[in-house]
Amino acid sequence: MRRIFGASILGVLLVASACASGPSGAQTYSVGVDAASPEGKNFQYSAFFPSTLKASPGDTIVFKNNSTQAPHTVSFGIDERRSNQPPVILPDGTESPVVQQPCYTENPPTAQLVECPSKSLPAFNGERYWNSGFLLPAPAPAQAGPKEVTLKLADDMTPGSYRYVCILHGPMAGVLNVLEAEGDRDEKEVVAENAADQLKDVQDDANGIEDPQTGLEGDTFKAAAGWGGDSVTAVNRFLPKTIEVKAGQKVSWEAFSAYEPHTVSFGAYQAGNAQPDVFGPKGTKSGGSYAGGDANSGIFGPKGGPFPAGPFTLTFPNAGEYKYVCVLHPGMAGIVKVT
Repeated sequence: MRRIFGASILGVLLVASACASGPSGAQTYSVGVDAASPEGKNFQYSAFFPSTLKASPGDTIVFKNNSTQAPHTVSFGIDERRSNQPPVILPDGTESPVVQQPCYTENPPTAQLVECPSKSLPAFNGERYWNSGFLLPAPAPAQAGPKEVTLKLADDMTPGSYRYVCILHGPMAGVLNVLEAEGDRDEKEVVAENAADQLKDVQDDANGIEDPQTGLEGDTFKAAAGWGGDSVTAVNRFLPKTIEVKAGQKVSWEAFSAYEPHTVSFGAYQAGNAQPDVFGPKGTKSGGSYAGGDANSGIFGPKGGPFPAGPFTLTFPNAGEYKYVCVLHPGMAGIVKVT
């Protein structure tokens, strides 16, 4: 009887060992934030790779912005409808520090949160507002700001599913599944494979995105400030790159992406000379007449998003060539040729 009992115990242990096939001990996982765009495409993939991850209390997750196009955040505590998401832009046109900078609160976030009680990010216990602040894209200078953030899961974190988002981009969300049993986690190699497979699917979708309709309608040329498709991909380019109008005609730029904001910025706002107050309008305002100098639309996006809605419209009274950029996205530039 003792032999049979001993054999039974050994069998249970072997089965348990076989089921608990994942790694043991504290792990460090990597999650990609966006990805590099093919040369000249200016694609922005607003997704986390992988979008779901299994971890345990005590683990560490490193989120790295791999985008060549845009900043992102890693933000916990935002509900699924984003009804408690803090504003990105304050009434004075400046960036909200509770979004732009690292921020942790002891209370849940609200849509009225504009001041951060702590910029120090503690180990995450699954509650409250935990925000990375802006993670800058890969081409940004190292001194401009961080490109990655480390999330340490508290040792006493309650197992469950925890949703996180990028506050700047509506479709961008991920799920962190915190498991009690360490062996139920995936190996890091499996996590990397899942990330690569998801990225390939998104890249394939991006190649099928169609250009929006643009052109002269009456005395107004309708132009695109970015566009996108049904996927999470945004195309950060002006269309057409060169706009040709006659003196006295208007150009109206509209954001055709489902979520991505842009600026239309002339004069001193050319690449490498961006001013610090790019989020608010400056110089010639929308609806005005532009004959040269500084003009910045301020940040604008599609209707219904977290940013002021476009379009941005200028009348061009004089012949000439007028170069402009979007100060948010490297390589996004255009020319208005007036005859």
